[in-house]
Amino acid sequence: MISGEIHDARYRSNGPSRVGLLENQPAFVERKTMSIRVQRPLFPALVFALAGALGMQANLAPTCWAQQAADTPESTTEAEPTKAQPTKSALIDTLNDVFRLLEKEDYLAASEYFSLPPDFPPELRPGMLSDIIRLNEISQSGIDVLNQDATFGPATETFGSQRAKVHAERAQVDVNQCYGFYHTTDRETGEVMAFWDGDGFKLTRLDDVGKLAPSDAADSVAMKSEAEVRKPKAIPHLELMGHQPIVQPVVDIAAIAQSLPQLESAANANPLDVAARANYAMALYQIGNYPLAWTQLRVAGKIDPNHSGAAQGMTVLFKKFESLSVFTVGMPPETVIGLLGDPDQVIELGESRQRRVYAFYGIDFQEGRLHEVIDLRGATEAMFQPKEIVTVDLDGRGWRCGSRNKANRQITALYYLPGEMISNWTEQVEVQRIMDAAGMGTMMEIAESMIAQVLAANPNMKYQILDTQDDSVIVALELPELPDFAKRHQLIRLFQGQQDVHRLAYTLKVDQPTQETQMKWLAIMKSANLESTQK
Repeated sequence: MISGEIHDARYRSNGPSRVGLLENQPAFVERKTMSIRVQRPLFPALVFALAGALGMQANLAPTCWAQQAADTPESTTEAEPTKAQPTKSALIDTLNDVFRLLEKEDYLAASEYFSLPPDFPPELRPGMLSDIIRLNEISQSGIDVLNQDATFGPATETFGSQRAKVHAERAQVDVNQCYGFYHTTDRETGEVMAFWDGDGFKLTRLDDVGKLAPSDAADSVAMKSEAEVRKPKAIPHLELMGHQPIVQPVVDIAAIAQSLPQLESAANANPLDVAARANYAMALYQIGNYPLAWTQLRVAGKIDPNHSGAAQGMTVLFKKFESLSVFTVGMPPETVIGLLGDPDQVIELGESRQRRVYAFYGIDFQEGRLHEVIDLRGATEAMFQPKEIVTVDLDGRGWRCGSRNKANRQITALYYLPGEMISNWTEQVEVQRIMDAAGMGTMMEIAESMIAQVLAANPNMKYQILDTQDDSVIVALELPELPDFAKRHQLIRLFQGQQDVHRLAYTLKVDQPTQETQMKWLAIMKSANLESTQK
């Protein structure tokens, strides 16, 4: 039986595992049961699939948009061309064009819509934009929210003169020719700042637009029948991608290697130029020189702790280090120091606990062994004080916690069998707690939102809802094989707590799990409980 939340510093690594909740990927769908395949991550399709899985009526008539070309009568006089103006509709059109190109993975074409230094190497642009949708920096629904609700205006008004000036200086553009949106909903704030060059907009800042959702999902423009389920509000973005396939752009390693001397010279010529140093670090990252990339980013972060490019680069590198098992639970501090160097700060937490701080990351050690990694940005006491925890008995094969992570208000632990770890595994148990997500809707609405996020990354995923309760749902997912990503099945149980959502997930990398395996893990999922930590 699992005792004590796995992310609590008091957790005993040699004891049973108490699970938290939430993951991503494959599913347990028996061949003889109906599998629902959704080709596009459109919400109406998601509602239809859920309705079918639950035996509910769903009458979604496909809608077709036919473009009709209006005949334009020839003019006998030559009209003077209208000069383009920096308007809200022009910026929305720019965002739509960018999103369309990003969906097609045409990163080079999409980069033309961004304000980049003249000497920024074209071969580095795909790496700059490849994760922008995954990180929820942009989405079609977010663009629609801006179009419908956001106030457009000069950047000095929407962002405030000081912030606008800082962003403009970083982009090396005239702040008086910058416009944008700074829009806050009940949950998120999305930011867009763009430079007007006289003909069109060039984006200089794009942040969290993909997280925007209508304040009332019932008001969204969607064609629904009366029998359909109401579209739920979007829950906070779940970190489901960390263990899912991410299609990486094809980069010309040789071209990047050839550009290294130029990028290095630019960084050395002006040691305080954070952008030049970050560009050099990204090139190093793309050719696989992670240690030197980390060194460059760490220097950049010390020069300007608020530089978004350097911060994003550190985040990418930390995820890469995690995927390489550098932050495996139980690692000695010497292993971490050998890669990251001496920490910026060492904090003694008492009871044989110590935190080593690198930029905005804290790596906690307990009794001289690595315990967990914490993104300190936005970290609160509540991250360490769950109101409830998931308890479950696994199958007795010696599961051990291999990774603990606290970031983005999500607390995650990954368990592996003896001899396996995050960089090499066949079976995985994940426990996750998503803070403050319980109030975003009913249990079914929360499950729908989770499925929609996975579908957005894996349009060919199959899924089926196997069990529903007032406060929990069990879902089976099946993710197809992709390059560098083995086909896998996943069984998930979601729990709705007082404030948080908890997720317990079992993932298996096989073409098809045996019936015995399916029945065993379904029974384990059903036996799990959500228990209060408050006496």
